[in-house]
Amino acid sequence: MTARSLLLALFLLSLPACGGQAGSETEVIGDKDIRSAVNQVRSGMISRLEILYMPKEIETFVAVHPSELEGQAHYRIGIERFGQSRLRENLVSALQDSAIRKVNDDSDVRWGCVFYNGKHRVLTMHFDRFGKGYIGATRVATNGRIVEFLRRQFSCVWKGDYPA
Repeated sequence: MTARSLLLALFLLSLPACGGQAGSETEVIGDKDIRSAVNQVRSGMISRLEILYMPKEIETFVAVHPSELEGQAHYRIGIERFGQSRLRENLVSALQDSAIRKVNDDSDVRWGCVFYNGKHRVLTMHFDRFGKGYIGATRVATNGRIVEFLRRQFSCVWKGDYPA
């Protein structure tokens, strides 16, 4: 075994176990949590939305977590007057149509939404291409409606990275 192989093996052994077991749903996120997110978006208190995207073709050694996506997104779209934009009501509809449940699994997130009130972050959502990810720090699985909305609205910005 070469020194390089030994170092790689030691590194891989030192990594914590990822995710949970299949079928590790713990509970459904309550309607109160979804209403809170919808109400924040609908209320007009969200002044700015930042959309993040990392193409699935970008391979990584480990799953991309929200902080990594925020630091390494290949595309970053800022909507400065989100409260007055047409996107607001469409996003509210996507949130309302979403079935969301808590899970124990980690996700390889490629889409992100960071909501701001002035300069203050008030809500974050990060998802893989199937709709599994995080709302805030809570691991969730969704029916994919939010990711479908993001793909429809923003994939025209990049070319060839995401199938229709």
